[in-house]
Amino acid sequence: MRSVLCLAAIVCVLALPAFAQTACTPQMTRGLYSVACSGYVSPGPDAPLVPIRALGTVRADFSGSVFTGTATFSLGGTMVEQEVTGTQVLKEDCTGTIKYSVKNNGQSAPDINVRFNVLNGGNKIRGMVTDPGTVMSCTLDRMSMN
Repeated sequence: MRSVLCLAAIVCVLALPAFAQTACTPQMTRGLYSVACSGYVSPGPDAPLVPIRALGTVRADFSGSVFTGTATFSLGGTMVEQEVTGTQVLKEDCTGTIKYSVKNNGQSAPDINVRFNVLNGGNKIRGMVTDPGTVMSCTLDRMSMN
């Protein structure tokens, strides 16, 4: 009986690493990502929601903290060029937030606030914009670590 318990304890200890999740760090998210977003936004107070679709790229610096990127988006059929820069706050549980400073067609625009999850060792990031009047989600797929 004692040897069976010892064997069971050894098996449990050896299996622990398989069940342990690696803690996320900003360096896990460095690299170049393809970005695809879709949803609806309100162009102004009390205005109806308008469909939005975006496609672009974003790059996280070597530390993985600062994200910069460009995208083209269609806002109800009107094409807009967008530039973003933001610094992420990433928790060990692979959840985080980022506040992007935005320029649309070269003009300053309201910030964008996003909550996100880091998946597959940083190869995929899924986010949701949390600003009032916005129903939009984005998926980032890593294209390279550089």
